[in-house]
Amino acid sequence: MFQQAYAEIGYRNVDFDDTLRSAINIVLRSPNVEGPYQLVKPSVMFLYADANIENMAEVQKQLIRIGPENTEKLKEKLRLFSEQL
Repeated sequence: MFQQAYAEIGYRNVDFDDTLRSAINIVLRSPNVEGPYQLVKPSVMFLYADANIENMAEVQKQLIRIGPENTEKLKEKLRLFSEQL
């Protein structure tokens, strides 16, 4: 069903499981960034003052926002899920 839905939104020649595994691997390989983090607000959205953090993938910045404890919980669940794929 996931593959069918994935095809329906325009990814006809892309395997959903491969995309899911890739997304899981991005999260699992994301670095644990130690705080504190400085944010700046040049417009409506906040940005990280550290360009290295700001240039990370959106999912990696989200991991920073949820904190190291929740990041580890998420990664552990994803490791278990990935093993079952």
